Amino acid sequence: MRMLGAKKRFQMNCYYWETFFLLLPSLGFAFGFRMIFVEFFFVNDLRFLPSLWVPITIMLMLLATFSFLNFLIAKTLVRRARGSPSLILQ
Repeated sequence: MRMLGAKKRFQMNCYYWETFFLLLPSLGFAFGFRMIFVEFFFVNDLRFLPSLWVPITIMLMLLATFSFLNFLIAKTLVRRARGSPSLILQ
């Protein structure tokens, strides 16, 4: 991306949002599948399950943690790709 002349801010946004949009569906699918699997195979009476807010809160906490780590990783990648494209070609 730097060789094509992309600015650092654009490169940072691309790395971050690309990973975030891969993370969001995978977390949603994993939590949704787990809730259905536990309900049908492990719990006979639904009174024993916690409120729906408990898994949603856990999922949002994981999403926030992974988003923060994603931001740090994207920032590191952009920092390592510093230098002008003309220096890279030499």
